[in-house]
Amino acid sequence: LPQIKVVSPRLVICCGASVYKTAFSHFHSSSATSFPLNHTFKIENDKITFVYQNHPGSRGTNGVGGFNRVQENWRTMKSLLT
Repeated sequence: LPQIKVVSPRLVICCGASVYKTAFSHFHSSSATSFPLNHTFKIENDKITFVYQNHPGSRGTNGVGGFNRVQENWRTMKSLLT
């Protein structure tokens, strides 16, 4: 995760709960156990935004209710960032 600060992207999309939890706990002292989809946090004086999305594989897609629900989640994420 230190490489994120080197690359300094504006957006980091964490695909999957374990990826998001790892990023969150790396940059925060608390270790929350669950987050809603599209949950965000920022680092580096709000220059880098992390957002939680489901895993794009079939289990992640099915786990949130199918392809149409995934599309809704990504549209919601887009609206959060614009």
